Formats: sequence, structure tokens, C-alpha cells
Amino acid sequence: MRAVPNRTVIRLVIALGMLMFGGSPGRGSAAPCQGVPVCEEQVQASVRYGGLDTKGWAYYCTGGHPYYWNNASTLGFGNNFTFNNKCFTVTENPFAESASKMDATITNWCLKHETITVTLGCSAQPQEATCPSNSTSKVIKDPGCPIQGSVRNSCSTGPVQVCLQTWTEQCSDGPVYCTADQAVIWCITCGS
Repeated sequence: MRAVPNRTVIRLVIALGMLMFGGSPGRGSAAPCQGVPVCEEQVQASVRYGGLDTKGWAYYCTGGHPYYWNNASTLGFGNNFTFNNKCFTVTENPFAESASKMDATITNWCLKHETITVTLGCSAQPQEATCPSNSTSKVIKDPGCPIQGSVRNSCSTGPVQVCLQTWTEQCSDGPVYCTADQAVIWCITCGS
């Protein structure tokens, strides 16, 4: 009887875990810009992996669309990115992400070297209503400006479901980030 190397056992355990949590080779998620307002797809640099190779990797939204949206799903997994090679699984690490950063553990399950290219959905507006550090935020009533993108519904789970709606309005003096909770609507605007 031949001993199985520890590395092989670890990879099999990871593979089973990823399959149990919805990861599978070649499975992307939503289209990069699905549900992301003012979005552009940003193709990241290709990365070469060895056969049966796993690495942690971070990708960033840049330029005029610097925000990566981690849309609502189970623990933030499987969001606004795609990848181009069926030899790979890409498992998002939402707790290591920031406003512009998508963080993932990427595994090449093929036995030979492979290259993967990831495409992010990047927005010109932040996902959360946060203002730049050099400006102040102000809570205002809904100004009724045109909605930019789509309204996002977020609901809690459990015996009592609580739902919020959030959206962005484009006013003449800049974006306004709005929230509806039951019959109450408030918005946040950023000033200088």
C-alpha cells in the first residue's frame, strides 16, 4: 500500500469543501456588472498557475470606477466577477475586501500550468453611503432626483424578515445615496 502525500489529501479536502459551499471548476457568478450602477467591466492582468496550485490573490477597481461591489449573497460569496478558465475555482474572501478590493483564493485543478483572467464589475459610486475623507456627510430628505442604476433590496433572514431598499439618485450637485425602511426614506449627500 502506498502512502498518499499530505498535499494531495489537503487538496481533496479543499475540493470537497468548495463543492459543498457552491464552488465548482469554471463557475463564475453573476455577470460582472449585474446589479451594479454606473458600472464598467475591468479586465485584470492574467496570472499563471502551476498544476494543482492554489494562491490568494487580490484585484482592484481603478480609475473613474474605483469601487468593487460585493453584492448581497451568502457571506458575500460569488459576486460581481467572472473568470475565463474552467480549470479554476475562485472563492471570494469577503472579510479581506475593501471598497476597491476583490480578494479571492484561486485554485488551478488541472495537472498542467494554466492561466486565468478575472474580470471585475467596478462602479463609479461606493456600495455603502460613505463620503471621501475630505468631505462631510449630511442626512437629507429624498430630493427626488433621477435614480441611477437600480434599486437594491436587502432583507434579513430569520423568523421576522426586515427589508431595506437602497438606491442612488443623480442630482445636479452630485450623487445622493438613499435608503427606504418601511415608510421612512432618508438620503445622504457628501459635501466639501
